[in-house]
Amino acid sequence: SGEEPPVPYRDGDATLEDTPALCKCKLKCIKLVSWNVDYPGRRYYRCRNVGTAQDCNHLEWIDPQYNDFLCTLLPDLANVVRKLKRDFAKERQASI
Repeated sequence: SGEEPPVPYRDGDATLEDTPALCKCKLKCIKLVSWNVDYPGRRYYRCRNVGTAQDCNHLEWIDPQYNDFLCTLLPDLANVVRKLKRDFAKERQASI
């Protein structure tokens, strides 16, 4: 949709304390957050070469599949956060 996510997609680098996943490239994965309609707010490990020719397409879910209630609630909450961010930006711009 081109909109910014309500919270960052990236959930920081996986650290050794996280027992990080290794992708097929044998590299430490990055941890991301999904904000698509099927997996809202669900964290996952992904090849750190994502979006490049070297991407091995490794994807490993960290969080279990959410129930229907959460899959409905999370996008609604995300929309509220986006609206609040837009409203705040407008107010801030108006005060300049």
